[in-house]
Amino acid sequence: MTGTLPAWVIKDSTTGQLKLHDGRAKVVRRIFQEATRDVGHHTIARRFNREKVPAITQKKSSKAWYSSYALKILHNPAVIGQYQPCKIVNGKRVPVGEILPDYLPRVIPDSLYYKVREIRASRRIPSGPKGDNGGNLFQGLARCHKCGSAMHKVSKGKAATEWDISCLRQRCSR
Repeated sequence: MTGTLPAWVIKDSTTGQLKLHDGRAKVVRRIFQEATRDVGHHTIARRFNREKVPAITQKKSSKAWYSSYALKILHNPAVIGQYQPCKIVNGKRVPVGEILPDYLPRVIPDSLYYKVREIRASRRIPSGPKGDNGGNLFQGLARCHKCGSAMHKVSKGKAATEWDISCLRQRCSR
């Protein structure tokens, strides 16, 4: 169904079946075990680099662990065997159809995956007003009517009421 598999899954050349790459699956399990001890993805990546744990990415050029990849693994339901078919639309992956359970070989049990998600969700700090002048309630929502880029709040003076909403692109004049 797909030519791209998670880094910890390999296709058996003789049978065509998908199976776990033992060494890489062991690293994925360790990532989840660390996360159950309330260790964040930044710390996991730093520890792996310090311990010289080989990166399990599909890219041959990548030798180091990046926190973004550890985070991607922690959020990836492929570790519990789920597969979401996708197609490329305008250069972006778009989900197509239903999620297929047990399509991929499981690395960890469902209970561990959902336990880690719960631990990580409980650590999140709710976002609220930032700075002395409060936050921007419309952050990420307002778009420029000319170019479609994100708008942002710009201070126009010392008084808290002197604010302007401007396009992020320099070439686009409101």
